Amino acid sequence: MAINETFCVTGSDDGFMRLWPLDFAHVYLEAEHEGPVTAVGFSADGLKIVAGTALVLDLWHIVLKKCYCMLFSKYVIENGRFLNLSSCNL
Repeated sequence: MAINETFCVTGSDDGFMRLWPLDFAHVYLEAEHEGPVTAVGFSADGLKIVAGTALVLDLWHIVLKKCYCMLFSKYVIENGRFLNLSSCNL
């Protein structure tokens, strides 16, 4: 959970990131992920949210209610070493 001057963002084991006004009267933004949402936070300007699962990091624009970047991370074993493969879809 993270809180700023206007909103509270939560992530949960049900795979949802939810953005609430501070009075929790309704869900302002809700996004389903493929696994438990284990990390959430706000950008310094308060206009963006980051929501993370074990393999995906999503960046959301609050005003536009749109995900504008998804960072995927996959680990593979090559010659006995772990390699991190990442990409961002803009």
